[in-house]
Amino acid sequence: MTKRKREDVDKEIKENENFINEINNEWKNYKVSETTIKRLNNKNIHTMTEIQAKTIEPLLNNKSIIGRALTGSGKTYAFLIPIIEKFKSGELKRDNKPKVIILNPTRELVVQTDNNAKVLCDPCDEDNFSLNVVKLYGGVD
Repeated sequence: MTKRKREDVDKEIKENENFINEINNEWKNYKVSETTIKRLNNKNIHTMTEIQAKTIEPLLNNKSIIGRALTGSGKTYAFLIPIIEKFKSGELKRDNKPKVIILNPTRELVVQTDNNAKVLCDPCDEDNFSLNVVKLYGGVD
């Protein structure tokens, strides 16, 4: 293994930071909050997928949409991010009443949606934002 110069390492770190900042600007163009971006980055999600780029802004602007995309294309975050941002902006009020109900056709999608929502909603040190997420599904003992 070759020994690297400190300047080379610092330069590489700076280049990576610039790259991440450029990517994060893509999220910011869609009115996604800094803390949501950080939470996504912590899950190694640094860029929008096509379905997210096409749906997040219309959903933030209260438009109804129908989207279709392949498995693994980011559909869950495409609808979760606008919901979370509406809570953060105060457009959706937080109280003890249910505000959002998401229906999924399979237990696996319920679990996936729950896990993804918790990435965006669980309390963390970066902000004071958290929401209660509850998953309900049948067909189990």
